[in-house]
Amino acid sequence: MTLLISSLLKDQENSRVAVLVATHGNNTATSMVNVAKKLLGDGLVEGIDMPLDESPKITLDKLTERAKEMDMGCGVLLLVDMGSLTGFAQVITERTGIDVRSIDMVSTATVIEAVRKSNILDTDLADIYDALKDFRGYGGYASSDSDLLDTDAKPHAIATICATGEGTAEKLQSFIENILETITTDPIRVVPIGVHESENKMKILMEEYDVLMAVGIEKPNVPVPFIPLEKLFASDGEEQLVNLIKGRNVFVKKSETGRIAKEVVEDSLSEFLTYLNPKKTIDILNTFLKVLEENTEPILNNAFKINLLIHIGCALERMVVNDGLIYREDHSNFDPAVLDALNKANEAVSKRLNLSLTEDELYYIHDIIQTMPAHSI
Repeated sequence: MTLLISSLLKDQENSRVAVLVATHGNNTATSMVNVAKKLLGDGLVEGIDMPLDESPKITLDKLTERAKEMDMGCGVLLLVDMGSLTGFAQVITERTGIDVRSIDMVSTATVIEAVRKSNILDTDLADIYDALKDFRGYGGYASSDSDLLDTDAKPHAIATICATGEGTAEKLQSFIENILETITTDPIRVVPIGVHESENKMKILMEEYDVLMAVGIEKPNVPVPFIPLEKLFASDGEEQLVNLIKGRNVFVKKSETGRIAKEVVEDSLSEFLTYLNPKKTIDILNTFLKVLEENTEPILNNAFKINLLIHIGCALERMVVNDGLIYREDHSNFDPAVLDALNKANEAVSKRLNLSLTEDELYYIHDIIQTMPAHSI
């Protein structure tokens, strides 16, 4: 058991990103690193000071050697202040083969945040770099460095506002929780609230939580960012949600996009499909949609995509039970380009599912597409 624990601890240590701080001056970098170590404990972080009378080449050589010593296989985040130091990351990578990313305008807060994120297991260099490249300190989120360790700090929360706080609000809660699982490791509670009691409940919630935002059908009368439901399902709705979270210095990692649309489609198909598995079918539907978009001019907006994917999912279910729709309208007004794109998408699905839509089903999908304004976003 002791050997197993030791092995696990060693694996964890080897999975960390190294943080290397370099600044002009006699002890600026080492001072910032010392503050971070004092607050967070020893981490995989070192500081290199560059006296004003020292040649940049000497500092570069020091950084190169230190990067080789510190790298645990996950790369090095180089935090610098300005000048020649900003161009050293690429040179170090060329010399050593180590993945080195550089962020300038370093501050003590940046060093602390970098070390904190480095200490999170399975956090890779790209995630830390993306989270810190626009980081400008803790602002109102933390009034001092010691606040980072304040166990009395309020936990984060997001409120979902719907008619009753049940039903749709709870589904929306589930959607957002699933998105949060993919974009952050920080705990964020999602709380459904009814619109008629939103003001009072929001005030109570704000006493106990740092409320990042409210999402739903009506903006509560409290000073909290709000995303209307229709905006959430728009093409940039998920991006707005992520940006609001980032703005409150919550760690955000890279993740797949379009998660909200995927959740809505899966949830709807779970109610309509009997023979096809909604979770597996969604990937097939995305294949159909991808081929369709590659071969047609109109840009499909999120709401339209959701409706279209649900329709196609139900159409595939009809193919399983051999009960396809019969198209009885005029065949003379079809757009050949759209039909060609639909046939290509249908062929792509057939290769993956060994199931294809009938011509009549494709005609109905053609009509649905034609109802959408061209180049709708």
